[in-house]
Amino acid sequence: MEHTEHKIFLDELIVVLVIYQMKIADSPAFQSLSKALKNKNQQASLFIYDNSPLPQAAPDSSSWKITYNHDPANPGVSKAYNEGFVEAKKQNKKWMLLADQDTVFPESFFQTITETIFEKPLTKLLVPIVRNESIIISPFCFRLGKGTAYKTITPKSYSLKKTKFINSGLVVSADIFESCDGYDERFPLDFSDLAFAERILKHHDELVVIDAICWHSLSSSEDSSQEILRRFPYYLSGSIWYGEITNSFYLLAFIRFLRALKMSVKFKTLAFVKVYLHRTNRHA
Repeated sequence: MEHTEHKIFLDELIVVLVIYQMKIADSPAFQSLSKALKNKNQQASLFIYDNSPLPQAAPDSSSWKITYNHDPANPGVSKAYNEGFVEAKKQNKKWMLLADQDTVFPESFFQTITETIFEKPLTKLLVPIVRNESIIISPFCFRLGKGTAYKTITPKSYSLKKTKFINSGLVVSADIFESCDGYDERFPLDFSDLAFAERILKHHDELVVIDAICWHSLSSSEDSSQEILRRFPYYLSGSIWYGEITNSFYLLAFIRFLRALKMSVKFKTLAFVKVYLHRTNRHA
C-alpha cells in the first residue's frame, strides 16, 4: 500500500525548479531530488524555469519528465512559479513543489510528503525544516515587519498568521495556488514568499511542517558586498510593496532604514544609505 500511495502522489506532483547561471545537472536541488527518486525507482514531472542569459540543454534523466523554459529577461521567482502552475494545469497536476537551485533535499523527502498528505488529507500547504548551517531559516516567526528564526520547531500544524516559510521546499496544492491567483509578480525575489502567504491567508490558515530537513545556502551571507549592494534595490522594492499590501508601510520604512544603516556599517560604505534614500518613493 505504501508503494502505491507514493506512486499516486508522484503522479500528481510537478516540481518547479528555478535556475540562474548554473548548469541544471550541477544544481544541488536537481541532484538531491533525482537521488530521492532513484532510490524509490520512481519518476516525476519537472518544470525548469531558467533565468540565465543563455539557454542550456535539459539533462537526460530517467527520473524526470522534463519541461524546460528559458527566460533571459530574468523576471524573478514569482513569474517562474506562476509559469510552473500553468504547466501544472496542462499536466493536470494536483501538487507543486517549489525548489531553489541551491536547496539540498533529503533522500526520504518524497516519502515524508506522501505520508503526511495521507495522514492529513485536508492539508494544502506543507514545508520542510530548512537550515542554513545551524540556523533554521524556514519556517520562521514573522511579527512587526521582521522575521525571527525558531531555535527549534516540531513537525505539526501551525497558523500561517504567525508562522511563515521561504519559497524553496514549499509543497502547495494546485487548487490553493489557483484560488489565491498565485504569486504576486511585483515581488521578483525579496518578500515574494511573504506576499504569497498573505494571499493564501484569504483562503487557508494551516501550515504543516513536515519531518524533513533541507539545507539551503543564503546568498546574503555568502556574497560579496558588491553583489549584496546590487540586490539591495530588490529588497527595498519588495519591502515597499509588502508594506502597501499589509498596511505597514511606515513600520517597514523604518526597518528598511535600519537595514541600510546596518549594511553601510558592516561594509564601511554609505552606498546602502544612498540607495535607500533614492528608494524612499513608495513605488520606486
